[in-house]
Amino acid sequence: MSATDDSGLYREWDDDSIYIYGAAESVTYPKDPNVTIDYPTTIPEYIAPPSIYSTARSMGPNASVNLNYNLTWIVTVDPGFSYLVRLDFCEIAYPITKTNMRVFDVFINNMTAIQGLDVIAYTNQVGLGASLHLDFIVSFPNTSASQ
Repeated sequence: MSATDDSGLYREWDDDSIYIYGAAESVTYPKDPNVTIDYPTTIPEYIAPPSIYSTARSMGPNASVNLNYNLTWIVTVDPGFSYLVRLDFCEIAYPITKTNMRVFDVFINNMTAIQGLDVIAYTNQVGLGASLHLDFIVSFPNTSASQ
């Protein structure tokens, strides 16, 4: 999405497929047309435009296959800096409507960021369409000998 289509902050939103490691393993799907994206009253809508929450990427419906791999994004960064990593989530399609129907772990830089993330539970069991964003600060020290 172009910066002019953003929610007033002039950010650019890129397709994530170029960052996926093993992209053939993931499944993408659109928002159910009967689902409306809702923002918590404490979070302004400009956090991410509704279009960001209107598509999803999943490992797929086969739990036994999912045990054998991770859905992984790889982003190259410069060492010696700290980065804000914002993850945006929203359950947007049936049949995921209740807690414990989709639970997963989130790793950032090979470290556990969240264990047992359940978007429905995190959004106070509002159900489909409830947006959620989680922020993490990740530091990548400059490990070169000549600093």
